[in-house]
Amino acid sequence: TDYFILVGKNSVAILDSNLKEAKVQLEIESSDEVATRIVGAVSHNQDGLIFATQTDIWLQSLDKSTLQRLYRSVGNETITSMNSNQDGEIYLTTSLNDLLKISMMTGEVSKRISIGETSMMNVTDLEFYSGYIWIGTDRGLIYVDNQFLEAKAFNTKNTDLFNNHISYLYTAKNILWVGTYQGLNILHLSPFKTYNEKTGSPFTDTLSFTESEDNQIYVGTSDGLYRVSDDSEIHTEIPRVQKIWDSERPVMAISSYQDETWLGLWRGGVLYFEGDLAKPIQPPLPNFDELAVTSIVHSKSTGTWIATYNAGLLRIDRDTQEVSRYMNRNAFTLLILTINEDLFAVSGEDLYMYRKDIDQFSLLEVSFDST
Repeated sequence: TDYFILVGKNSVAILDSNLKEAKVQLEIESSDEVATRIVGAVSHNQDGLIFATQTDIWLQSLDKSTLQRLYRSVGNETITSMNSNQDGEIYLTTSLNDLLKISMMTGEVSKRISIGETSMMNVTDLEFYSGYIWIGTDRGLIYVDNQFLEAKAFNTKNTDLFNNHISYLYTAKNILWVGTYQGLNILHLSPFKTYNEKTGSPFTDTLSFTESEDNQIYVGTSDGLYRVSDDSEIHTEIPRVQKIWDSERPVMAISSYQDETWLGLWRGGVLYFEGDLAKPIQPPLPNFDELAVTSIVHSKSTGTWIATYNAGLLRIDRDTQEVSRYMNRNAFTLLILTINEDLFAVSGEDLYMYRKDIDQFSLLEVSFDST
């Protein structure tokens, strides 16, 4: 928008984006009909202003010529906060700690959900973010799904919130900013999207994926390799790669190093490509065609590591292309390389750590409970 709405106790100001000129200022006078305390205001097609008092929601024309009540609270219930979405729906919280959805056109309540015990919580703000309705209270942060099926709470016990008293909520740059009495928190959520045959993608299974240095997303499946377009989110099969193996050799591992894309196949060895995937390169690995590769990582200091299910661990020196083998009787399923270049390998329930000083793997004493 090119304007801001400022809400006071009994007035509303609409300012332009540089905060220098007030386009219109509404002074809500005290009367038997309209309570003086305003708890929220939202624009309405720039033809009028929708504002909420403690008991009612009103639509007032900008020239003050008409005033229309859209909603009136019932009994002792009062309005504590209000906001609206782009679909012309008003959301408000009440002193009974209910969240209501109301049509901006008709004023009818279409949905209602309880968000907490009345005696335990006071609502301070309401905001929309990542498909949820977020409610700030003096007992923490609450979110409600758009279908009004559930309400869940965040507080200092289950999150890193600085304080349970939420003073302000604001959404900007795909981040929810949460102001508290003891500091500012941010919340960044990315909604789940489903890609399978039912949603138009050419595959159902996903065995591996990676992001390349040029921010390309690659997905390995039992049927081949696919690249995901960031703009269209369309999965494109890489046909030049697909011809190298058949459906019995799925892509179990994908890893990226500089401009190289490495693929680990189940009983098909390892391939890597430089640049645009035009020409596959086969590193000099023993029993190449029988290797059941499960994981690939690239260490800056020790080279490229390859975990297999039937031949232990292999390391390729990138300068000499020399191949070293480790624990070739173990079946490994995962390699983990930390930011500090610490390398861990998982085999069954055993966890091993690579010791560079002795060029060996050591078994770590890690116990797991029954859960």
